[in-house]
Amino acid sequence: MEIEQRDGWWWPKTDKRCWSYMQRFPDLPQRVAQYVKNLDTAIQAGGNAGFYTKQYAKLFSSVYTFEPDFINFHCLTRNVTEHNVVKIQSCIGNERGLTNLHIDEGNRGKNYIEGSGIYPILKIDDLNVNQCSLIHLDIEGYEYNALLGAIDTIERCRPTVVVEIWDVLTNRFGEDLNEKTKQLMSDLNYQFVDLLDGSDWVFRPIEDI
Repeated sequence: MEIEQRDGWWWPKTDKRCWSYMQRFPDLPQRVAQYVKNLDTAIQAGGNAGFYTKQYAKLFSSVYTFEPDFINFHCLTRNVTEHNVVKIQSCIGNERGLTNLHIDEGNRGKNYIEGSGIYPILKIDDLNVNQCSLIHLDIEGYEYNALLGAIDTIERCRPTVVVEIWDVLTNRFGEDLNEKTKQLMSDLNYQFVDLLDGSDWVFRPIEDI
């Protein structure tokens, strides 16, 4: 069996570093929620094994979570049984299609989109939600593309937006997606308000500050 139980959580057997990270920062959703105006709908990617998803389910009226990896998603569905969570086995980006995943067995929180394959890509805008108060993206370098696929949702609902920003992006994708992400948020009239755990950038609509 490729999964095991750790302190009551179903988790991929080979993963060490993602589990360790979650234990170091167990309360990230609570700290993010301090910057959210209304705790109605949260959209999260990637869902991983559901450690943060389960917490968001207790904070928000409804949660949509995206996680493409088969093993992570299997753990997610077993860990998160709350009825206000919609679990979607898919990547997110700015155009629909199929892709492949690079799987990091030792750190399954570091899986990333690479090449072509069998994993679907959807857009956040495909949900066409009536309300959204948080978009939280931790998808290993694809955050900028996911934001491009969420512009309608962002402009209509004006959620708090949290994105992971880290230096390796420039090396992997050949351009500075960090700066492009920051510029996009500025163009959408968002302002940076906090940095959580060294890589999670919190942006809020200027009108809410």
